[in-house]
Amino acid sequence: MNLYAPNSASERADLWLSLSDYADLVDCWLVGGDFNMIEDATDRLGGVGTTISGREAKCWDYFCFAFGLLDLWKVHSFSRIQGSL
Repeated sequence: MNLYAPNSASERADLWLSLSDYADLVDCWLVGGDFNMIEDATDRLGGVGTTISGREAKCWDYFCFAFGLLDLWKVHSFSRIQGSL
């Protein structure tokens, strides 16, 4: 799945909820794209704060849970491999 999410937090929250309905259609998902949000300060150079909170954060967490998504940048073994390249 390739996503280009809206700029509005409320529209992104609606998107995460609506897409969650499709999680069971395929056994394994790979999701990428431009989500137009910062989930964690480490996701952006300079450590700028997050842009996700409230309802959107809850909908995003549900979306990730529904699809069984794992952020590879936050997996220690993947980070070590990237750092050695």
